[in-house]
Amino acid sequence: MLRRVVLPILAAVLVSAAVLGGANRASAAIRVTISDGTTDKVFYSTSSQVALFATDLGAFDFVLETTLTNFPGQASGGVLSQTINLSDLSSGSGTLPTFTFTSAVIEDVAGISTGEVTGAQRTQVEGSALARFTLPADAFLSVSSNVGATAPSSQSPTGTVQHNTTVNGVTVSTLPVPINGALVEASGAVPNTPSGYTLSSEVVLSGANAGISGLAINASSGVSALTPEPGSAIVWALGGLGLALVGVNRRRFSRR
Repeated sequence: MLRRVVLPILAAVLVSAAVLGGANRASAAIRVTISDGTTDKVFYSTSSQVALFATDLGAFDFVLETTLTNFPGQASGGVLSQTINLSDLSSGSGTLPTFTFTSAVIEDVAGISTGEVTGAQRTQVEGSALARFTLPADAFLSVSSNVGATAPSSQSPTGTVQHNTTVNGVTVSTLPVPINGALVEASGAVPNTPSGYTLSSEVVLSGANAGISGLAINASSGVSALTPEPGSAIVWALGGLGLALVGVNRRRFSRR
């Protein structure tokens, strides 16, 4: 049954990868970490645009994690998305522990194949530095982070999801949104660096009820050039003019 479910989704993901420009367009890879607070698993994809892993962890008998990116970015923006499908096939009661799903574009690690990594290979993958998107290359970046989750209403699902997007070490977090609630989004501004920006995504699932099945979480992170509003542009321009006038006065004073 797992194979029947995964194969159609894999085909769709491969089509998406082709739209994004194909795998390994730049020297980078994707690292995915799944944790229930007690046990965690680390996965590695040799592609810098797509990762797809089916596994189980803790209470969840079925976990399908899909990550898509457009690394190294485009002039219109950089993107990183996570789609997570979960099912707990138990008939128990109570609340499941908090789960986290973290995806990041990292520098590729030679000699490691796509799949779950353990032992020395896991140490290498976890130690690999975050890769840097090079586009957009503007000095300041606008960061957006959104998330939503759905599950069959007949199950009376409980729990919330939250999405943390981190760019250059600055995290933009959504508010927790209930399962089957409206999509939520947060935004912020982050300075870029001459070598580009790092981008990672963390989804947090809290308070889900035991036996929840068919839970689908969608989270996306976006980075675009920060365009100041007209008022801000005027303030920036006046600030630049003020600095220029200070420089002129300093030169006049030094000549005197």
